[in-house]
Amino acid sequence: IRSTDLTGNQETSPASSSFTFDSSLPTSQVLIAREFYNTNNWNDVSSISGSSDDAVSGVDSVRITILRTSDNYWWNGSSQWVTNETWLEPNGLEEWSYPLNLNTLVNGVSYVVSSRAMDKTGNIQIELGTDTLTYDVTNPSTGLVYDGLVEGIDQSWSNSTTTISANWSGFNDVTSGIDFYEYSVGSTPGATDVVSWANGGQETSFDEEVDLVSGDVYYVSIRATDGAGNVSNIATSNGITIDAINPVVTDVAEGDIGVDQDYQQSSSSLVISWGGSDDLRTFRNNRELSNYEVSIGTAPGEVNVVDWINIGNVNNYEFT
Repeated sequence: IRSTDLTGNQETSPASSSFTFDSSLPTSQVLIAREFYNTNNWNDVSSISGSSDDAVSGVDSVRITILRTSDNYWWNGSSQWVTNETWLEPNGLEEWSYPLNLNTLVNGVSYVVSSRAMDKTGNIQIELGTDTLTYDVTNPSTGLVYDGLVEGIDQSWSNSTTTISANWSGFNDVTSGIDFYEYSVGSTPGATDVVSWANGGQETSFDEEVDLVSGDVYYVSIRATDGAGNVSNIATSNGITIDAINPVVTDVAEGDIGVDQDYQQSSSSLVISWGGSDDLRTFRNNRELSNYEVSIGTAPGEVNVVDWINIGNVNNYEFT
């Protein structure tokens, strides 16, 4: 700017100033670390955080709203949830935070936090920053644990001394869902002396290599953790017995039931009988043997006359 007087004298050193044209909008975002919170992990943070930016004139202010989705009420910043949208001032600008007391949150309810920035020129953010958190303090419900890998089927016996397996179902969490399962194995219900707690992800079965002792019973325990970090009660299987001892067939009699005949007259039939035992199964619960197989050969162990036949759980049979 320069001036000229009435006689025509003109200023030789004009006064000047400068400004920057700023029509760009500022930005802000809400940065909630996790989707679900319980009492413990919310106490660790105890506030809502975010950031803002304006590349030209800089951020002048940030405001946020907190909407409770269960009834569409807004937090008024003091002690009440109100029906009208309320903009709150957090602490800070480029990096901001807003404390929110644990008593403000309700179990099973989600909260939508929105942010809006204004720059020093007066431009106001149009597309709001938004993020959501859900408060969940309910433990997942427990399900059933089955020994063995067949889904929904409980296995009472195993002949393996090197692996143990289990499957489970029925664990549930309504609010935040099951995040992961953990499993353990013990020599008594609930114990972890064989396999300590291991993370199984979201799989509902496992098969683990481990040293087992024939004749012992082992128990598998499962617990579930939901998206908020709540842990279920422990569910334990009814136990699986390791039986790696082969059963024994004794007292085979040919020609008649209970009487061993060295010579056979009939060329079209042969009656045989025998005894059999499995000490481990009998000791545990008087469980019978699963099945017998029979064959005929012209030398011990040969099956060149009649190949192996599964005849079920009986102790005599007639070849015809």
